[in-house]
Amino acid sequence: MYKKLGILAIAVTLLLFASAGMAIDKQLSGKHPAPVVTPPATGTGYLGDITIQGTAISKFTRIGAWGWNVFVDKVVQGPTEMQGKTISVYLTSADPKKYPPGFLDPTIDVGNIVEAYGGPVSGNYNITLTGDANYYLKYLGLGMT
Repeated sequence: MYKKLGILAIAVTLLLFASAGMAIDKQLSGKHPAPVVTPPATGTGYLGDITIQGTAISKFTRIGAWGWNVFVDKVVQGPTEMQGKTISVYLTSADPKKYPPGFLDPTIDVGNIVEAYGGPVSGNYNITLTGDANYYLKYLGLGMT
């Protein structure tokens, strides 16, 4: 008999704790949600601005974005794993009042040596020129032929 009573007391205690947890969750829901922090599965995880030098490979235009694919010859600032990779350096059509556009040099041609300074893109090695008026992709010189 005491065994059944002990099991019943444990079950009631568990139900009370579960109910209290649901009530607390319901009260906090939407007020101050806890941030979810997930380590990046891909990409750099690098949080600072990036500066690279490389060779302009091809110009591109996509819906809402335009820029250059650049082969990275040298990482000046940022994740060194970018060296030797072809990345996209681009502007987006985001609201310029909220996300100021950087500078995309119109004189760049395929094969030119360029320098990019911009923000990292989550999940890959690309560089965005949107979000800071000081970001740029500029011509440095002629490439080797």
